[in-house]
Formats: sequence, structure tokens, C-alpha cells
Amino acid sequence: MIRIPIYIDASVWLDYFLPDKEESYQMAKRQIERLKDESDHFLISFLVMMEIIGVIRQRVVEREKHTGLSDEKKQEIKIKANTAVERILSSLVALENQHRLMMVNPVGDASDFHSQSLHKLRDLDLNAFGEIEDRRMCSKCHQLLPNRKYKLVCLGHYDFQHAFIARQHHASEIVSFDRAFRQMPNFVEFRDITITIPS
Repeated sequence: MIRIPIYIDASVWLDYFLPDKEESYQMAKRQIERLKDESDHFLISFLVMMEIIGVIRQRVVEREKHTGLSDEKKQEIKIKANTAVERILSSLVALENQHRLMMVNPVGDASDFHSQSLHKLRDLDLNAFGEIEDRRMCSKCHQLLPNRKYKLVCLGHYDFQHAFIARQHHASEIVSFDRAFRQMPNFVEFRDITITIPS
């Protein structure tokens, strides 16, 4: 049986392991449960794993109830954050050991890889610039903002790096909660990769 590689972005793993809301957890869970399908296997890049580590540490620190900031409290928070990171990395390694997940790196010289990403960012024409949205609500508290703002939803250098890694490892699909990935088919080299933004 041919197994189809699917590249899973950090946003999906983060909402699966340490979600902000139950709704986002359920959407991530539906994607991760695709691992049960014998025809699919997931790709995770070391870039995704580094993003996961950074965001998990940040979420644990920012969610901690504020009770003063002594040296002991700092140590307690660091231990809690590192424990969460270890739990998640152990889960990912277990999936790799079950041959349901493959950890991948970019193929070739890192400087070429970064150069390709920079080239894509420099070549963005107005059609691939991104979407400018009218932002009226705070994305965290869902309250009306006192001053309306514009929000740019666009592809960044990490997004291109993820797409290049996915393409190099023959992924048929990229799954991400990052809405900017909808713009990836504007680039001919990524048109053969299905972009899935769960909702």
C-alpha cells in the first residue's frame, strides 16, 4: 500500500496538545486522528518542532496564575513548561516509532533553502501580497476594538520554508490553521500540494 505523506503545520499540533479553546482542540483532533488511516502518514519538520517548543513555553508561562515572581516561582514555571515540552516531544517520537510520523529536514544546503524563501518573499506581486482585512474584534477576547485596525494575512518566510520542505518530501497536502496558507497555490511550484485549513 502506498502511504500518502501529509505535512502538518505547528498550529495543528499546538491546538491538539495545548489548545486555547475546546473548538480548536476538536478541529486539531480530527486532523490528528487521520493517523489511524493506514493510507496516510504525517511529516513533521524540525522547523515545526522548534516552533512547537517556543510556543508551548510561551503558552505555559502566559497561562500561569500570577502570584508574584520570586525565584522559586520562576523555577516552578520553567519546570512546568519544560515538562509540557517533554510530554509533547515524547508523543511525537512515539508516533515516529510507530511509523505514523516521519521527522524531516530540508534537503540540501540551508543557505540555499533560506535563499529560496527570501526569493519568494521578494517576488510577491500585488496578487500574492496577502489579504488586508478590517479588524474590528480582538482575536483573543472577542470584544470590539476601540480603534479599528487593518490586519494583514500573508505568507511569511516560515510559511515558504514549510512549503519547500513539504514539496521536497513529496507531501500531497499541507494542513494548517494559518489562513495565509490559502495563498500558497498562487505560486506555481506549490500548486500540486493540497492546502487544508480546517474549520
